[in-house]
Amino acid sequence: MAPHNPLEKVRRLACEEEGCQLFTPVLDELRRRDLDSDDLFAIIQTELGEAHFTKSEQTRKHYPTTVSDYYSIWVDDCSDWMFLKLLVATASGGTEFLVVTSFKKDIDR
Repeated sequence: MAPHNPLEKVRRLACEEEGCQLFTPVLDELRRRDLDSDDLFAIIQTELGEAHFTKSEQTRKHYPTTVSDYYSIWVDDCSDWMFLKLLVATASGGTEFLVVTSFKKDIDR
């Protein structure tokens, strides 16, 4: 099974940081781990692969017309397995942007 949001597109959008949205809990977790958004975008661009993909589900709370992809990835800077949930949304003008709704310790690992 492959992610609903193609990784090629996700990586491309992660390169355009101004067009990305990180939810507050994601930013809080990055700060707790002495990381910043650039670090997360680098992880997405260079380390995230289909081997880390676990499932896709219809997004329930935010951007309900989208599908969220779930990943579990070992992050050296965190010394931990991290759960990452993201989606690709479309702005009113048709521009796509990346939304990272969750980045936290993966308690299922």
